[in-house]
Amino acid sequence: TTACILLPRLSLPVAFSSTPRRHHTHILSSTRLLERNGLTSNNAPPRHEPKNKTKRRRRRRRPPGYWSDPENFENEIVQFWQSLGLDLRRNDDITTTTFPSNSLPVPNESLLNHFNRHDLRNAIYYRGGRDEILTSMTPPSSSRRRYHLIPGRWDEAVTTPEVQYLLRNESLGLSHVLSPSSRSRSGRFRGGDRRWEHCVGRKPKGYWNETTVLSELYSYLTTTSSRQNMPSIYMPRLSSIAKNGRPDLSQALVRFFGTHKRICSAAGLIPYNEWTFFERQFDLFRSLRREAIAGRTEGDLIVPRLCDSSPELRSLLVRFGGRRYVARRLGLALSLEGDGRGAMEEEDWLSWGNFSLDFALELMDYVREDMMIMRPPLTRDGGEIPAITMPRREALLKVKGEVGMKLVEHIERYGGFENVARRLGLSLDF
Repeated sequence: TTACILLPRLSLPVAFSSTPRRHHTHILSSTRLLERNGLTSNNAPPRHEPKNKTKRRRRRRRPPGYWSDPENFENEIVQFWQSLGLDLRRNDDITTTTFPSNSLPVPNESLLNHFNRHDLRNAIYYRGGRDEILTSMTPPSSSRRRYHLIPGRWDEAVTTPEVQYLLRNESLGLSHVLSPSSRSRSGRFRGGDRRWEHCVGRKPKGYWNETTVLSELYSYLTTTSSRQNMPSIYMPRLSSIAKNGRPDLSQALVRFFGTHKRICSAAGLIPYNEWTFFERQFDLFRSLRREAIAGRTEGDLIVPRLCDSSPELRSLLVRFGGRRYVARRLGLALSLEGDGRGAMEEEDWLSWGNFSLDFALELMDYVREDMMIMRPPLTRDGGEIPAITMPRREALLKVKGEVGMKLVEHIERYGGFENVARRLGLSLDF
């Protein structure tokens, strides 16, 4: 059994504290703290305040339903212009001849933000915007004036007589070029003149257009191509442009042209996938020439096995279809005849006929040297996207010495221009 004992409620004069005595801290008032330091409230040092802090005058909140009255709305607009020195109600002033007396200008959002009239801006917003006020809201019957809008774009707003009158007063902080919203927001991440002051060499506002973007791109390619030993007609990836210190150019290309293909079409440059295939294939041929094994007969080359090749050659062989595919494409052997390790078979369907790796290297070296001389753009007026093409017979015959004649003879021996172009992945424009 359980016994329950009820004790009477006692009121003992005992004070309990949730904080232990050893952790008790004495909190001094501000007056006692000043007396301890030998100061009084009269000679106390002033509080530290920011230097650039400006005290704004707090505007009294309007009563409910205030902005729904058209007369109050008109009076607020008139008071807004009067606070800026423009009295639209006077008839004996020069304003009667400069501004229309029967129309009331509705300020744009930039002016309202600049002069801290957020209450009037919100009232316009909740009424449906300035266009809705212009069409639906009518002034009171006692007033014969209507509303007209100050344009939202600042370059159009400066042409109105109201804004021109404000621009004469330099103390208002308005500019003919920059909108008041961009000038009033001073800060690195708030826009305005100081937003990008941490970026040295940033282009001014309005600098970028299609012409300047292409000229900046061509000058960038000329500078980087000489340093990287690459043709200046190659269009790099936008990420590489940004990594090389030109994120502004990368963003401007996306803004004015869009995708990589459209940029190449407008700038007349060879796309990234096109020239990357050519350069990697050229690297493959040079690596094969260094590591190929000599066959039993003179001139025969054998593609080394993946386990015996270097990491660079192994990666390139896998990228271009594998060891067997590359060997058949270039007319190379896979192994010595009779050792039973993938020797070339006559009935093998992977066969393009005879070919020479040394000839492929000479032809691709000629094509690349020719592209090193070219300057962008290859096409104009947004034509077709350029490609790396097979050289023509006339261009090869004009080459000094026996190089051109030798290349033409090898091309005709290995199936003609079209067959060699397909084998090397080059395009034909004839």
